[in-house]
Amino acid sequence: MRISDPIASRIHRRLRYGRTAALLLLFATLSACKTSTEGLAAANQLTRTSQQLSAYYSDLISQVQDTITLKQIQAEVMFESPFDTSIADQLNETRQELAQRQSLATALGNVATAYASLAGANSAADIGAAASGLAKQFEAIHKLPGGPAIPDVVGKAAELLLDQMRERKLRQSSEAISNVVKAVGTLFDAEKPLYESIDSDRIKLASEIARHLVKKENVVDLTPALAPALKPFDLTANMPVNQPPDKYRALVAEEITARSNQQISDYAATSDALSNSLMAVSEQIAKVAKRH
Repeated sequence: MRISDPIASRIHRRLRYGRTAALLLLFATLSACKTSTEGLAAANQLTRTSQQLSAYYSDLISQVQDTITLKQIQAEVMFESPFDTSIADQLNETRQELAQRQSLATALGNVATAYASLAGANSAADIGAAASGLAKQFEAIHKLPGGPAIPDVVGKAAELLLDQMRERKLRQSSEAISNVVKAVGTLFDAEKPLYESIDSDRIKLASEIARHLVKKENVVDLTPALAPALKPFDLTANMPVNQPPDKYRALVAEEITARSNQQISDYAATSDALSNSLMAVSEQIAKVAKRH
């Protein structure tokens, strides 16, 4: 055996270990890149979902305001009685609580923006402020009039969010944000029947008033109902003013009922889709948290 053999053997082992270490470093780097890419994708999806949630609550707030007006029309036009202002007071309380939930959705969007910065290896300074803002919005949420109690998971998620966000690391932040989105989804699902009730009550009330105005008051122009048949031929209905035939009034009343039912069904589908989106983005972020 030559003297140089042990030296060559040691060099060979060092080279082998060096290659192994390099491969491990490369794997870790690629894994980190993949995790960051997935984190950015999850952050973008959370941004879209929070925007949809904010728009959903904004629409609900408008619906409640419309319901107040419809209640007043029903009382003074249909029943010819004074409007009970206590009804407006309760609906305004509902509207204010829905505004808090819209603010919660906005705060969730701010967390998504900060989370994207963290996933992109940019400054993580904003993540703490965004988390604090979201936690405050959780605390501002109260039970809706006639609605269920706020789920316990909502308060717990806010506390865990602040605790875990202090580390400002992608994995820990992902776990906290996933739990928070799940909590928002739990709140949404718990209150979803009430949301849909607000929508259906408004539409049914509007439908009742519309049919009354068509069949009893006779103050509605019915010619638009004939437009689908006349528009292809550039024709315009010439209906007697204030004396439309009864069959046309009945036709419009049936159309009002059909459209009301369709709108209620469409809104329920929109609510289900948003609920599914919240669950999906929570699971998407959770996958980022599970990567080391």
